[in-house]
Amino acid sequence: MSIIEELMENIVKYAEYRYNSRREGFRKELEGKGLKAYFAHELTSCKRKTELRQIYPKLELELMRKPPLLLGEIVQRGVKAYLPKDVEEERIFHKIVGNTAIIGTPDFYSESRKSVYDVKFTRCKPKLLEHHRLRASMYEWLLNAEHSYLLYC
Repeated sequence: MSIIEELMENIVKYAEYRYNSRREGFRKELEGKGLKAYFAHELTSCKRKTELRQIYPKLELELMRKPPLLLGEIVQRGVKAYLPKDVEEERIFHKIVGNTAIIGTPDFYSESRKSVYDVKFTRCKPKLLEHHRLRASMYEWLLNAEHSYLLYC
């Protein structure tokens, strides 16, 4: 295996853990307590996209090997270098409302600045998308943050 193939494999394994294993483990933990659990990305994404992810989990894993996801992961590592030193990366936050848990995993959070940072990697000219704004607002609510920043790269 070449060094590039090894790097790609490590990125994919880490992304699979972050996007699937860790999140689903937390969902099961909350559902085991009798709660309905919804992630911010599920509530703010296209409904059909969410359904397809659940129906075809192996397809999503294959898509993780595609250049956009790999580049996005590399870009996120680079962005972190320019954020405040106290940022926490990909921490899971949640609030319980009645019998429902709303869960979010912003890319970065700074408690001292009460700020959420969500990185969006795009191959075309960046523009603010409504579902990105909604997700950032959900993160702001979940964390009681004062500011949320969408970082288009």
